[in-house]
Amino acid sequence: PVRCPSCQHSYEIERRYLGRKGRCNRCGHKFVLAESVTQRGVAETVEFREPIPAQLGRFAMVAHLGTGAFGSVYRAHDPTLDRDVALKVPRPGVMADRANAERFLREARTAAKLRHPHIVPVYEAGEADGLLYIATAYIEGQTLAQAIAGGPLEPRRAAKVVLELAEAVHSAHALGIVHRDIKPSNVMLDANGDSLLMDFGLARWEQPAEKITQDGSVLGTPV
Repeated sequence: PVRCPSCQHSYEIERRYLGRKGRCNRCGHKFVLAESVTQRGVAETVEFREPIPAQLGRFAMVAHLGTGAFGSVYRAHDPTLDRDVALKVPRPGVMADRANAERFLREARTAAKLRHPHIVPVYEAGEADGLLYIATAYIEGQTLAQAIAGGPLEPRRAAKVVLELAEAVHSAHALGIVHRDIKPSNVMLDANGDSLLMDFGLARWEQPAEKITQDGSVLGTPV
């Protein structure tokens, strides 16, 4: 079996597919379908990881947190405010169209207006060293996708998660901001057990005068 390095969900695949890139249907994580033999003789997947840049603008890169269809996320240190952040950097090809780049920056900055205890704060969005980025709070914990990899949450715990996310979404909608990509891998569970909705990189501000995204554009994660 092939196992997703992010949520640990396993798949049975034919050997002819080994070496190809795949995406987990459960959490959306992208990795290479490869295997290596451990000392126990058990085949394990080897995750595809892009090289970690040492620096992006003022941010010092610390660790690679994940890679998706849109780009990569890194843990980075902001020396100006002396804090760690989660830095999302889209793939260069995704932002090749200047209209996409403008939409990315404007809608990310719109998401930075959100203030709610169950939404991961967006600190800023900008461009450095020729790359666009979104800087958000770095949350210690695990994603909801990782938490449910071994089975469903206990009912009371699941109800708490749903309530917290509903309050977060309601708060965003009250400001006219639509997330457009809510899924387990975009929900963090912090060390206190609280749920936080993250990744507003595809968010849209529902104000006609400010709207850049064209009707009919396909964004988010298909299901």
